[in-house]
Amino acid sequence: MFQNDEAVLEFLGIDLNSVNIDILTAIIQTQGLTGSTFNDIMSKLHLLRGKKANESLVYRGLSELQKIGLVTIDESGYKHIYNTGFDHLDRVLRERLPESINRLRAELRSIEQSQKELKQVDTTILAQYLIEILTGEKQKRKSRFALGAQSILRLISSEVFNVAGNADTIRMSLGWGGTEMDCVLLDIENIQELTSAGVELRVLVPHDWKVPSSLLENIRGLSDREKIWFRRRIHTHATYQFVSLNDNSLIMVTSEEPLSASYIPHYLNHVIILDALRTFDREFFDASLTIEVLP
Repeated sequence: MFQNDEAVLEFLGIDLNSVNIDILTAIIQTQGLTGSTFNDIMSKLHLLRGKKANESLVYRGLSELQKIGLVTIDESGYKHIYNTGFDHLDRVLRERLPESINRLRAELRSIEQSQKELKQVDTTILAQYLIEILTGEKQKRKSRFALGAQSILRLISSEVFNVAGNADTIRMSLGWGGTEMDCVLLDIENIQELTSAGVELRVLVPHDWKVPSSLLENIRGLSDREKIWFRRRIHTHATYQFVSLNDNSLIMVTSEEPLSASYIPHYLNHVIILDALRTFDREFFDASLTIEVLP
């Protein structure tokens, strides 16, 4: 990333081609043992640049350099005396180094989050969105089929998690995809992002479901958050297994072996969607509020 010392200095906020660097150069070369006056600086800048410097620009630069600690100004006499040196430079660079490292860490976290989101991008959805822009017509969502855990997760992310917002409700049943699927669906960062956006989550687990050890801490943290409810089914069987967004659409598990699911938009089959939601809500609210998900 850094090919030379100049690149490191630039990252630390020191632009070697800036006016302020010219001002520092003028002070260094004229200050001697007693410091530089404003006239000394202006004269040296004239020599360095081959033309007279703008006084107001130089005053502003001196003020900025004093503010960040690269220049000290002695205002006790009739004329202000300006000083700089190794100690000034070393102190400022030493202070900026950890700040710059922290900025890099923040950028890295942002890049990692972007990578995570990009891995979940469904190009079919993007292509459809682009068609809508190009034609100026809203396209109806089509039913889609997903085979395998990763395809189903991408479908859930693109049609539910990535589009849910304030006042939306996500209904989610667990247990149909095994421990690995449950862990991904209850990813703590993803859930916290949803709840922070004002999304309500209703999670229904099987009657005999045991919390995977890898999920234990997540469940404990999530169950204390607003707008997240966990309930255990009171029946040993499930009529429907799905993840839904409001009553707009749902992703219904059609087979557990091999694992497959279908995305069903409301307009395509609103009857099955409403029946699935009513069944879910009945089981969800029949479960006692005192039933614990945790063992």
